[in-house]
Amino acid sequence: EASCFDLNIGKATSVFMSFVPLEGEVQGFFYPLPRMLLSSLRSSQCLPTEDKDNQWALPCTVLGGWDESTRRLLPDGLLQMLLGLHYLHTDVVISPALATELGIQMYGLKVLIDFMECLCTRNVILTELGPEWIRSWLIALHDCFVNESQKRLHFFQRKTEVEDLRRVKRLPFIPLSNGSYTSISESPIWLPCVDRTNANEITTLLECFPLLYSELRTVHPLLVNPLGDNSDTHLMQAENTSVVCLMLGELGVGQMSGHQVVKTHILPVMFSNGIMLKSKPLVMQYLAFIMLHLESNCKECQTEDWHMMGELQKNAIIATNNGYKRVNKEPVHFGVDFGCPVNAKHILKDLSIDWDEVDPTYIKVFQGWTQDVACMKWRTFLKDLGVTDFVRLEHVNKNLTDSRFEVKNTPIDIKHITDWESPELVKILENLCSSSLSLPDKCRVSSQLLSAFDLFWDEYYSKCTLSSDKVISEDCNPPSFIMCLRSFPWVQSSFDQKLYHPTELFYRCPAVELILGSNAPYATPQVLIINGNS
Repeated sequence: EASCFDLNIGKATSVFMSFVPLEGEVQGFFYPLPRMLLSSLRSSQCLPTEDKDNQWALPCTVLGGWDESTRRLLPDGLLQMLLGLHYLHTDVVISPALATELGIQMYGLKVLIDFMECLCTRNVILTELGPEWIRSWLIALHDCFVNESQKRLHFFQRKTEVEDLRRVKRLPFIPLSNGSYTSISESPIWLPCVDRTNANEITTLLECFPLLYSELRTVHPLLVNPLGDNSDTHLMQAENTSVVCLMLGELGVGQMSGHQVVKTHILPVMFSNGIMLKSKPLVMQYLAFIMLHLESNCKECQTEDWHMMGELQKNAIIATNNGYKRVNKEPVHFGVDFGCPVNAKHILKDLSIDWDEVDPTYIKVFQGWTQDVACMKWRTFLKDLGVTDFVRLEHVNKNLTDSRFEVKNTPIDIKHITDWESPELVKILENLCSSSLSLPDKCRVSSQLLSAFDLFWDEYYSKCTLSSDKVISEDCNPPSFIMCLRSFPWVQSSFDQKLYHPTELFYRCPAVELILGSNAPYATPQVLIINGNS
């Protein structure tokens, strides 16, 4: 066997190492010998490598357990530059126990992740390697996870595997279709629509919203569809693509679908403060895509659509003539472009009122509808979000034990009621009454406001009454917005063309005229809501 030392240094090293005792294998007088011998080997260049000059290296700087596919994936030069490791000579055979004692690193998850971690700090090198190399790395990573998960049966070992996944998710190694590289942890990433039954549907829909589509982060096509149509390797490529998609899925890359685009991309962006910095066309495309999706027969939405709509009602951003507005915080209204029969913005133009109306450009966001159809669909959708034609009412739960609230003629055992308020209405009437406008101009605004209330009363206001879990007498106070209408001198009198509180005027009808005649102070213009409602 002596000749092997001259002919094959790898085999020679294997023979030598086979005689190295481990701690506990020697007893008596020579008990300390294994520890001393292992310590000496760890600090000496005792292992041959695969370097071109047959360099010998310290045990802690060599990589064992590799094969040729490993060497193709992790080139010698990069392995040395990034991790300071050399490939252990291919003919060296060392027991796992001795390799551990010597500190030899074995090929596996740790090495792969450490390599990528260092590579992510060298963007130029990562770019040169490209998506197809990263594809090979993901396949190798998957194989390592499978191999090590079979060994890791203990709970703490499984926790280590979870931590390995977390490390990978933080690495900005995933190539995107725009040529950049990113990590899973930054924001959602999507697989491109390939070989999926709904691919054409979702792609066609997204193409109608180019700004939204360009914002979605999709992985580079070469990561899942490598170049080459060699029929001999087609089956293998398909299997590898399946592995790559599985691994990306484990890391958090999502399958693109309308539901997921809304849930994990649009809604988080819309609910954040960053939405205020987005362009108006993009913000409009967000809402249009959500509206179209809610109209679809999405199976995932069958149990989530009400939740989704509820979240939208709380946080949806709408582009208006006065910038972006959150519907739950500020009243937003339909303008004449959306079929509102009253031009409230024109009525209030002489008052210090910011009347927010939905931007009419929404009607043209989706080109698949005629203007009439688009107007109808947007009205239905935005009305569900809280957009109104005229003054908005807000329902408020009040505690009657609070001294600030007093409601007459309510049963003693009623402690809570639902009231209706309108801060917007208070502001309008305050501004009208305190305005420096001439009396004729005030009367003109008053008449237009009263006519608008009359037009919308049945649809928006007539059913808004005090309510509780118990019967409330009809003699109790009207809701707060009615009290507000009564609290300001804003209705024109037919007697002297001045403005009075509604309760100081009469409703013109034959029965009243029979008693008071034609010269009594009647409310003008003649409307229906005055009759017993305000």
